[in-house]
Amino acid sequence: MLCSKAQAARESNDATPLNRGDANHFTNAGAVQITFMSVEPFRGTARIPPCRGAMRARSARWIGELMRVLDTGLGTYRSGWDARGLLALLMAMVVTLAVAAVGSGVPGLATSAQSLLGSAAQITDAFGRLPMSFVENRGQADDRARYVAQGAGYTFFFTPSEVVLSLVGGSGAAGEAVAAGPSADGVALSLRFLDANPGVLVEGAERLPGQVNYVRGSNAAGWQTGVPPYASVVYRELWPGIDAVLRGDGGQLKYEFRVAPGASPADIRLAYAGANGLRLDGDGALVVQTAVGPLRDAAPVSYQHIDGKRVPVDSRYQLGAAGGYGFALGAYRADQPLVIDPGLEYSTFVGGSSHEQVHGVAVDGDGNAIVVGLTQSDDFPTTLGAVDRTFNGGVMDVFVTKFNATGSGLVYSTYMGGTPARLRRGSETPFETARAVAVDAAGNAYVTGQTTSPKFPTTSGAFQTRLNATPNVANDAFVTKLSPTGSLVYSTFLGGGGFEDGRDIAVDSSGNAYVVGETGSDNFPTTGSAFQGSRAGNRDGFVTKLNATGSGLLYSTYLGGSLELDRGDAVAVDSSGAMYVAGSTRSTDFPTTAGSFQPVHSGGEFAELFEVFVTKLTPAGALSYSTFLGTSRRDFASDLAVDSSGNAYATGTAGLSSEFPTTAGVYDTAGTSGSRAFVTKLDAAGSGLVYSTFFPVTKIALNANGSAWLAGGRSGDAYLAKLDAAGSAIEDEASIGGSQGDGATAVATGPSDSVFIAGNTMSADFPTTEGAFDRTWAGDPSLFWGDGFVAKFAPDGAPPPPPPPPPAELDSLTLDPTSVSPGSTSTGTVSLTGAAPSGWAEVSLFSSSPSTASVPSSVTVPEGATSATFTVSTSSGVSDTSVSLTARYDGQDRVAELTITGPAEVAVSSLALSPNPVAGGSPSTGMVTLAASAPSGGAVVDLTSSNTAVATVPPSVSVPAGDTSATFTASTSASEFDQSSAISAAHGGETRTVILQVTASGGSASLSSLSLSPTSVTSGDPSAGTVTLTAAAPSGGASVALSSSNTSAATVPASVTVPAGSTSATFTVSTGSVNSDASSTISATYGGTTRSATLTVTAPSSTDTVTISRAEYTSSKRELRVEASSSSSGAALRVYVTSTDQLIGTLSGGKGEFSWPSNPENITVRSSLGGSASRNVTLK
Repeated sequence: MLCSKAQAARESNDATPLNRGDANHFTNAGAVQITFMSVEPFRGTARIPPCRGAMRARSARWIGELMRVLDTGLGTYRSGWDARGLLALLMAMVVTLAVAAVGSGVPGLATSAQSLLGSAAQITDAFGRLPMSFVENRGQADDRARYVAQGAGYTFFFTPSEVVLSLVGGSGAAGEAVAAGPSADGVALSLRFLDANPGVLVEGAERLPGQVNYVRGSNAAGWQTGVPPYASVVYRELWPGIDAVLRGDGGQLKYEFRVAPGASPADIRLAYAGANGLRLDGDGALVVQTAVGPLRDAAPVSYQHIDGKRVPVDSRYQLGAAGGYGFALGAYRADQPLVIDPGLEYSTFVGGSSHEQVHGVAVDGDGNAIVVGLTQSDDFPTTLGAVDRTFNGGVMDVFVTKFNATGSGLVYSTYMGGTPARLRRGSETPFETARAVAVDAAGNAYVTGQTTSPKFPTTSGAFQTRLNATPNVANDAFVTKLSPTGSLVYSTFLGGGGFEDGRDIAVDSSGNAYVVGETGSDNFPTTGSAFQGSRAGNRDGFVTKLNATGSGLLYSTYLGGSLELDRGDAVAVDSSGAMYVAGSTRSTDFPTTAGSFQPVHSGGEFAELFEVFVTKLTPAGALSYSTFLGTSRRDFASDLAVDSSGNAYATGTAGLSSEFPTTAGVYDTAGTSGSRAFVTKLDAAGSGLVYSTFFPVTKIALNANGSAWLAGGRSGDAYLAKLDAAGSAIEDEASIGGSQGDGATAVATGPSDSVFIAGNTMSADFPTTEGAFDRTWAGDPSLFWGDGFVAKFAPDGAPPPPPPPPPAELDSLTLDPTSVSPGSTSTGTVSLTGAAPSGWAEVSLFSSSPSTASVPSSVTVPEGATSATFTVSTSSGVSDTSVSLTARYDGQDRVAELTITGPAEVAVSSLALSPNPVAGGSPSTGMVTLAASAPSGGAVVDLTSSNTAVATVPPSVSVPAGDTSATFTASTSASEFDQSSAISAAHGGETRTVILQVTASGGSASLSSLSLSPTSVTSGDPSAGTVTLTAAAPSGGASVALSSSNTSAATVPASVTVPAGSTSATFTVSTGSVNSDASSTISATYGGTTRSATLTVTAPSSTDTVTISRAEYTSSKRELRVEASSSSSGAALRVYVTSTDQLIGTLSGGKGEFSWPSNPENITVRSSLGGSASRNVTLK
C-alpha cells in the first residue's frame, strides 16, 4: 500500500501509545490491530500505521511501548493471572509485529521483530511446562463442553460423554473445535465413554489459586470474569460405582478410574474417535495411531488400599471391537476400592558382573536420569569418550551414568577413581564412592562423595588438586562437574589432613555447588566469613559453597558442637542462595537460634544423644535459624528439600516414636505405619511445624503443588509414595521389586511430574521393561553382590517419549580401492542400516592374514552416524595375493576381499659397519645393500639399534631409484669399558643385523677437586659442595662417593652423580645442632682418588630455653606424643632418645605424634638455637 507524504506525516504525528486499562479500539483502514483480551485488568490496543515513512519515524518508540506493556503484563501474571491466556496474547502480538515489520522496509524493525520471535519460542517452551488447569465453561467455548483446558499445542474439551483433544491447532480459536477428526490445522481426537451414565456429574476438583477472565468484544455482557481454575476434573458415577479423575501436567492429560466396592471394572469401556487405530506395545502400553503420529498410554497399574497397605492388582489393556478397549484384571478383593492407573514407564538394571550400589539420582530438563554410586565390576558399562573407561583396581570405584529419557540407552557412563584405596585403620571397608548428584538447568552434573585415592582425577586450576590425607586416615571428599555429554568440566578434592566425607550436593542457578558432609580435620578449608571457623568436636559437619568453575570457595564453614560425630547429611538451596542443611549431632551445644522450633537438645544417655538438626544459612553464610528435631533416643536425618516459600522438609528416623513431635490430622501421629521414619515440614522461619508425620520411607523430592514424593524400602521392595501437601494422605504409591531384598536409595522428579527412583536390588527377577538398557541381573546372592536399578514412573499420566527405533544392524563392508600394490593402503568403510545408538557402535575387524594386510581391532561408528572408515595396511614383501577382511557387529558378519598385485619389494641383502670395533665417542659408517636395484621412487630401509645408550642410528636410510646401496652414520657414546649394540636394517621382508663393538674411551676422567661454599656456617645452616673431574663423565655418568667425619655436626648424601658429558656436580651439606663450635671433614672418592675439605660449624651466639609440656607413650598404638616449646619463636625442635641419642622426629607447631616401637622412657628435645631439655615419658 502506497502512502502520500501528507498521510505519512499525519501518522507520524499521531501519538497513540499502548495503554494499560484502555479499552479503546482503533479501526483505521490498513492498520494492524492488536487487542489485549486475556485477563483483567490488562487491556489495551496498539495501532500500527501502515505507511513505511511513519513506521520509520516511530519504530523505536513503538517497540519500546510494546515491551513496556509486555513487561507490565508478565509482572501481573506473578500476581496470579492465567498464564496461558497471557502466553496466547504475547504470541499473537509478536507474530503480528513480525509480519508487519518484515514488510515495512523499516531498518532495524524487522531485526527487532525476529529477536522477539526468538524470545517468544523460549517463552512458549517455559509456559508449556506449567501444570495444566481446568476451567469451567461459562460461554467461552462450545456449549457441549463442561470444562476446558489448554496446553502448548493442545486444547481439551470435557463433555459428559467424551473428552475431545484438539492437537496442533492453528487458526481456530479455543472453543471452536469439539467434533473429532482431522482438520487442515491439525487433529481432533476424542476419548469416548461407552455405555456411560448420560447424567454424569462433571465437576472441578483441587481448586488452584488465581482466576481467569475472558474479555472479548466491546459488549461487557459477553465477558466472563473471575472463573476459577482447578487442578483436576472428576466424572462422578460415570459408570455405576466408578469415578473417572482427569488431571494434567505439562499440557498432557492423565486419566484414572476409581472403582468402589462391589462395582464392576468390566463396565469401563472406552474408544478413541478420530484415531487411525489402536495397538498394544511390547511393554503393555496402548499406542493410539493419529494423523500426526502415535500417542502412547503407559501400561496400567492397578492397586487397592487394604489395612493401610497398597496391594498391587494385575491389570492390562484389553482391545475390543470398533476401536474400543477396556481393562482385564487379575484377582482382587471386590469388597475394597480399586484404582486403575497407568504408571511405570521404564525400569532397568545398572551394573556389571560384580557388585554395585546406587546412592543418588538427578534428572535434567529433558528427562535424562543421572545415577551415581560405587562399583566393584571391571566390566561396568562405560561409553566412548568417557572420563575413565577402566576399573582402577582396589576395592571399588565411583561410577556416574546418564540414561536417555526412555531408559533404553546411555548418554554417557564413566568410572572415576585413582590408585587402589587404602584401608582405614580398624576398618574392613575402604571408601571410593559417590554419595549424591545434582544437575543444573544446562544439564551439567555435580557429584560428591569420598575418595582414598591420591590419583583421583582432578583438573588443572581446581581448588584442591592433592589429597590432603594423613597416614591411615586417607579420606577426602571430592566435588566433580561433568558436562551434559560427560566430559570433565572440573574435579577437586575437598578436605584437610583428617577424615572427610561429602554426603550431599546441590547447585544454584549460577552453577555454584553446595556440599555438606562431615570432617575430622583441624585444617578443613574455611573462608573468612565462616560462621564457625574451627572444629569444635572430634567430628563436625561442614557446609561449603564452591564457585562455578570449581577453582575457589565462595563460603565454607564447620558446623558442629563439642562432642563427636556431628555431620551434615543433606543440603538444599533456595532461589535466593540461602542454604538449608539437615544432619545429625551428638552435641548438646550444637549451635541453635532463639525462637527456633526446638533450641534445646532432648538429652538422654551419652550413647543415645544423636539428634536431628535443621539449619538455614543466609546467602552470605550467617545463621538464619537452627533447630534440633528429635527425642531422647537416637535420631538420624536422611534427606531434605525446600519449597518455593522457604519451607524445609526434613526426613529421617526417630529413636522414640512416643516423643517425636507430630501434628494433628497427619498421615500417622504414632508410628503405627510400621516405621519410626518421619517427614517434618518446618515453616520458613524455622519456628514451627507446618506438619510432621511418621512415614515408612525417607528419601524426598517435591513437586510443584507442594506434594512430596518419598521413596525407600518397604516389605523387601522398593517403595514410592506421594504424600499430599497437608501431610495427611497418600495420593499415589507404587512398589517394585523381586523375590529378594530391594530398596530405593534416591528419588527425583522430572518433566511433566514424572518421578524417578534409583536404588539396589538382590533380585534376579526384579521387574524391568521392554527395551530397557539392561534387563539382566548380574549379581551373586551367595556373595551378597547386587545390582543397581533406576525406574521412571509417570503417575500423573505424562505420555512417555516414543519408543526407540529398532537397533541398527551391520549393512556392508566396502574397500576403496579393492586392489593395491605391496606396501600401500586401502580405505575400509563399515555401514549400518540405521543410526548408531546412544554412545556409539563398535564394529570388530579381522584379517585372514594379518602379516599380509593388517586392520585395527575395531572401528567406532559415532552416535547418530551410519558409517565409519578405517585403514588397511599391506606388507611390502608380498605380491599377487588376496586377503579376506571381516567386519562383525551384534553377531552379524560382512566380508570384503582385498587383492595385492605387482612385484614384491626388493629385499635387503647385506649390512656392513666400518670401523668395527670403534672407540666410544667416534662414529662408524654403515652401508645397506639391496638384492637388486631400487625401484622407481627409491627404497626406504628401516634402521634400529638395540642399545641406544651405546650407539644410535637414523630411523631409516633411502636407496635411490636404480641404486643398490646407501650409507648412514652410527654415532657412539664415550664409555669407561667395552660395550656393544646390535644394528639392524630391514626391507622387503628381510632383516640383516651386525654387532657394533664400542671400545672404552681413552683418557678416562678422574676426581680433580672438592670444594665447599661457604666453608664456615652457623649450626643449622647448609653449605654447598662441588666435585670436579679432570674430564667429561662417561656414558651413564660418574658416581662420586661422599662421607662426613662428624655426622653430628654435618651430614652429606652417600653419593653425587656427575652427568654424562659434564665435569662437575654439586651436593648439599646439612648441619646439625651444636652447643659449641665443631668441624667435619667432607670427603669425595672416585676412581681410587679421594679429595677432602673441612667445614666449620659454629654454635649460635646465644641459646634458647626449651620446655617439654607433654611426653606420653601409648603401648597399644605404639605411639609417642610430645609437646614442647622454645623461648625463641623461630627455633626448630627435634626429639631424641636420651639414652641412645637416636633422632625420633621433628615437632610441628610444638607438637608431634610419632610411631615408635617401644617406650623410650626418657626423651631430649633440642633446639636449632642450642637449647635443650629432657623429660621422662609417661606410659599409657
